[in-house]
Order: sequence, then C-alpha cells, then structure tokens
Amino acid sequence: MAPVIKEFIIDCFDASNTKASMFFTLEMLAYVIFAVVWGSLSDKCGKRKPFIVFGFGGSAVLCGAYHKFNTEG
Repeated sequence: MAPVIKEFIIDCFDASNTKASMFFTLEMLAYVIFAVVWGSLSDKCGKRKPFIVFGFGGSAVLCGAYHKFNTEG
C-alpha cells in the first residue's frame, strides 16, 4: 500500500520523489505517535468508529493541504 500512496502523491500533485517521501514519512510518523493516544482514548470511550473516521478525515485534510501548499510555492 505504501508505494502506491507515494506514487499517487507524485502523479496527482506533480510532486518530486523527495517531497512525496517526506510527506509520507511525516504522515506515518504522526500515525505511529497518535495511534497510542487515540487507541487509549477510544478504549476509555468504548467507541472506535469516530476515531477511525477522524483519522481518515485528518489524512484527507493533509493531502489537500499538501496540494494547496505545493501549488502556491
């Protein structure tokens, strides 16, 4: 899955390999850090679905932000 996402970023946003790799690395780093936080919060709340939807939504926002900042520079 990871190589597909990187190629998607390169193709859709006309990004360089370095920028796509940096974006993917930062996204995965945030995932690793916040998986523990969101996991413990979802265990306390007893609901997982809102946290999963929030995570996918955050990823979509990051992709959109990358596109916006890539076209301005």
